[in-house]
Amino acid sequence: MYLKELTLKGFKSFAQPTVLRFEPGITAIVGPNGSGKSNVVDALAWVMGEQGARSLRGSQMDDVIFAGTSSKPALGRAEVSLTIDNSDHTLDIEYTEVTITRTLFRNSGSQYAINGTPCRLLDVQELLNDAGLGAHMHVIVGQGRLDAILHADPQGHRALIEEAAGILKHRRRKERALRKLDAAADNIQRLDDVLQEIHTRMGPLSRQASMSRKADMITARLHDARARLHAADAAAMQDQRQIVMQELTGVRLEHETLSGKLAVLADQIKQAEQLAQLTNPQLEQLHTVRRELDRLLERYRTLQTVATERARHHRESIVPVSQESVEPLLARVQELQTMAQHQETVISKAKLTLDQAVTSRTHHEHELARVRQAVDELQSVIQAHDAQISQLQQQYAAATAGLTQQEQRLQEANQRQEEAQAKVQSARDHIDTLQTQTRDELDEQTAATQLEQARDMLSTSRVAHTNAQHHEQEISQKIVAVQAKADAIDDTLQARDEALVQELPASLTQGEHVLGKLSSFLRVREGFEEAIALALEPLGQAFVVQSLSDIASTLQSTSARLALLAADSNTNADMDTDAQDAMHQKQQNLYNHEATYTLIEGFEPAAQLISARISEGKHAQQAQHITEAVQQLLGQTCVYTAQGQPSLAQLQAMWQRGWSRVLTTTQCWVSAHAVIQGSAGAYSDMSLIARRDQALTQVASLQQDLEQAQQEREQTQAAVAIAQAQVERLQQERNERKIQAARWKATLDGAEQALQQAQAELQTCVTRVAEQQDRVNHAQERVAVLQTALESAMQQSDNRGDPRTLQAHEREIEQKLSDARTHEQAAKQELSQAQTALESYQRQAHMLQDNAQTMQRKNEQTQQRNEQHQQVAQHLTQLASSAHHTIEQIAKDSAELEQELQRLQESSSAQQAQLRAWREQQHELSSKLTHIQQRQSTLDIERERLAIQFGQLEHAIRTDVGVSVEQAIAQYGPDQPVPVYAKDGSVSVDEHNQPLTRAFNRDEQTQEFEQATRQLARLGKINPLAVEEYDALQDRLSHLNQQRDDVINSRNDLLRLIDHLDTTMQHTFIEAFNATAYAFEEMFAVLFPGGSGKLVLDDYEHPLEAGVHVEARPAGKRVKQLSLLSGGERSLTTLALLFAIFTARPSPFYILDEVEAALDDMNLTRLLNAFEKLRESSQLLVITHQQRTMALADALVGVTMRADGVSATISQKMHNSTHNHDE
Repeated sequence: MYLKELTLKGFKSFAQPTVLRFEPGITAIVGPNGSGKSNVVDALAWVMGEQGARSLRGSQMDDVIFAGTSSKPALGRAEVSLTIDNSDHTLDIEYTEVTITRTLFRNSGSQYAINGTPCRLLDVQELLNDAGLGAHMHVIVGQGRLDAILHADPQGHRALIEEAAGILKHRRRKERALRKLDAAADNIQRLDDVLQEIHTRMGPLSRQASMSRKADMITARLHDARARLHAADAAAMQDQRQIVMQELTGVRLEHETLSGKLAVLADQIKQAEQLAQLTNPQLEQLHTVRRELDRLLERYRTLQTVATERARHHRESIVPVSQESVEPLLARVQELQTMAQHQETVISKAKLTLDQAVTSRTHHEHELARVRQAVDELQSVIQAHDAQISQLQQQYAAATAGLTQQEQRLQEANQRQEEAQAKVQSARDHIDTLQTQTRDELDEQTAATQLEQARDMLSTSRVAHTNAQHHEQEISQKIVAVQAKADAIDDTLQARDEALVQELPASLTQGEHVLGKLSSFLRVREGFEEAIALALEPLGQAFVVQSLSDIASTLQSTSARLALLAADSNTNADMDTDAQDAMHQKQQNLYNHEATYTLIEGFEPAAQLISARISEGKHAQQAQHITEAVQQLLGQTCVYTAQGQPSLAQLQAMWQRGWSRVLTTTQCWVSAHAVIQGSAGAYSDMSLIARRDQALTQVASLQQDLEQAQQEREQTQAAVAIAQAQVERLQQERNERKIQAARWKATLDGAEQALQQAQAELQTCVTRVAEQQDRVNHAQERVAVLQTALESAMQQSDNRGDPRTLQAHEREIEQKLSDARTHEQAAKQELSQAQTALESYQRQAHMLQDNAQTMQRKNEQTQQRNEQHQQVAQHLTQLASSAHHTIEQIAKDSAELEQELQRLQESSSAQQAQLRAWREQQHELSSKLTHIQQRQSTLDIERERLAIQFGQLEHAIRTDVGVSVEQAIAQYGPDQPVPVYAKDGSVSVDEHNQPLTRAFNRDEQTQEFEQATRQLARLGKINPLAVEEYDALQDRLSHLNQQRDDVINSRNDLLRLIDHLDTTMQHTFIEAFNATAYAFEEMFAVLFPGGSGKLVLDDYEHPLEAGVHVEARPAGKRVKQLSLLSGGERSLTTLALLFAIFTARPSPFYILDEVEAALDDMNLTRLLNAFEKLRESSQLLVITHQQRTMALADALVGVTMRADGVSATISQKMHNSTHNHDE
């Protein structure tokens, strides 16, 4: 698995869509500072789920969107897609190529997708966790990351190892489990509160149900009285509505007759009005035409007058053309142009003269500058040469004195070197003596192994002891819960027994006449308790008495409803032995169905499901006789034991075989003529006793398990004590060995340190002797060089030139330069005068030429205006003549129009007279129709009033009675008999069991309604749903008890899950820590040759919470704390820790952002060696400025910043067959 491709769109400086392609191995990302290299690292962290804006070098998450530049506007979203090659299926997904996409819009949240499918952030994190890429992104080592790791506490170092080992997902699972555990405790508390509340509500609801049933009977009477009153009102109102509708029908017929006459008259008037409307437009049109003709006549007369006047004006505007000539002006222009050409020749000669003068002046100026420079140089050389001679003399004297001093220091260094060699030899002899004394000490590794084994045994014993405690607690909790269940059932049974005993006569309750409930003498096969109880009703609640005489005395003393069963075993006392055997055999045949009763598949006799219950305090013979009596009662009853309900064919087959009743497990019994379905809603005594016995049996079994669990706990506790003692003993022995070894080691370290100091001092002395010898040699060479230079300088001082000759030549050139400048000034003045004359000639010629052209244009324009005036005058004369002819034609048409207008006015007057007659007739008929409409409106209002009242009554009937008006009249009308109610609210019946009725009387029904209303009011507030609420509350109580059991089971499962996660995390972390610690020692040796480093837990007893300390000691130093190391050493130590984690728990890829920036050449070589090792197992993306790192890479990605502030990239594969970076 490796990173294959990264696509950036609008992310930070990558405003344009940019695609970066990576290769396995090492890919170096290079570019100048500020070009956007680190933005690539931010993009990788962001697309893999980074949620911290500061981690992305921003203040808020919107900062990752391209903010715009002076030439490019800001964007509205950022999108990054990361494509991963998953050919090895490191990621737990079926695709060989996985693309993770993250999109962010401004003022909106992030959107994630995997291969184009939208997903959650949690999905991306879980997918990457499987490959060792945790949420903290330890694989990305960005700028500042090394410093953060360096200053992290031991818990921070531990977090790095946990993330690489994949422990974070287990920790998140544990956190979720702990939250669920807290929620489960809250749920149990809430369930207990709800259960307590339900128990509190059960008593009041029972009383409310009784009141609700009484209110239902009164409500039925009230409903009947209200329905009959409403039905009587509805019947009377229907008759009244019928009378109004008949009168309204006659009025509507008369209204239709008058309306027809008015309609005919309206058509005639409409036709007359339409004809008048046709005539009036014609008249109006003729008037309009006449007015238009008058207007046109006036316009043409005006046009004729205006045209005649304007033609005269244009003839008068014609003027004669001027005869003045432009030839003299053109001749003067030609003369001035000739003079200008001559002046241009003069200017050319003046320019040539000026150029020659400028060239001469420039030559003399350069010559003068060169001579002056030579004079200055000669003077500077003379001064410098004199100063050089003086300086060489001083240096020669100082060098001679320094040579003498260096020779003295060389002698002193040789003497100190001999003393240091003697110290080194003495320290070596001391170390050999100490090493000989420490060879017989016990191997520390063996002691550590024994202690680790003892700790493992102690940890295993503690886990076993904890599990045993948990197991014991679980069994104890189960015993308490099951015992509580049995006690609750027993309390219910006792409450029922006490309630039934109170109904027994005093003659039975005194003494030992009552042996107990029938259900306590019987044992029913599991699952059939309710069916048998249904079959035995009402004997299911019966009491067992001593003899039949007790039953007889009870029947004489009370008439209350009782269920008794005699346990008298002397009923067959008068029979001889043969008769008793015959009866017993008959019963056995009945139970075994060897007589006439036969069975089909799926059915069993009900008697076989019952057996005698022999419990404490009950005689076995009595229980057997009671069981046989009950079996006789169920002699013709069988039970359907198969799944579901029996079919009709099966039931008919059983009835044909002589069975009278068939029971099912769904509390239903069926006979040939009746069916009873369901029970009273509560468990029967038989079912409760069976449940209690099951609970008590389970308690006994759990008690045995509890004793065994207690024994296991005591055994594991003893094992923990033994293991603890073993660990303490080994720890003490190890500590003693460590103390002794520390003493010897301290002494040996002191000796080694003394040796190192002596060796370092010897090395320093050797170095100083060599350096001092070099200084002496250098001083001798410098003395010889200075002596040679001084002799050469003295010789050159005699051969230097004289500056006075150059100064005379300088004055001569200055005079020539002055003459050249005078000649140049005269040439410039001559050229200026010639140019002025030329400009004057050209200006005069141009002005005269413009005057000639202007005069010629004026003559041409005058001629054109005269021609235009002549043409306009001719056109206006023709227009006046045409207007005269048009005026004559308009006058003729106007006379004809006047005649047609008079004819139409006479026809319109006759039509208006006929229209007035028809309108008078229409007014008379309209008055009659208005009177009829008023009567119809009155009847309509009456009909609507009755309809509204009837609608209100209909609404009241539907609301109060629940039926339509027709159904109410049919069922409760005045012609229907009224039932007679008894005092208890039920309907009275006659001797034939037929309900008594009477005729309808409104006063009696009103009195019945008022009486029922008062009775219902006296009952007060009634809960009509009390019975349903009570039953629902019972069901809810059972459901909540089951839910509580489920929550407790879930809590136990969560506790086991947490123990399992702790064990898994501990095992995984110990493995990861050991591997990382070993890799750290190896990596530290690579980065610090001769040094040593290791990782140490601060609490081996509790590895789940222990922190990780980093100890580092470079070669030649005794310090171990990171804070005492130099900056480069701390950076390398942090890299060693990271690379150790990478080696112990390798991830598919790593991103390193300028981690080698602060390293010198030697440390860089060591770091590149570490890169070589990491390249074997992982892909590396390295942002670097180092050429040696670039040379190591398999591919280069260049990033640059364009002029518009947008980053651009270029990629290049490298084909290096070998990588040599040790030079």
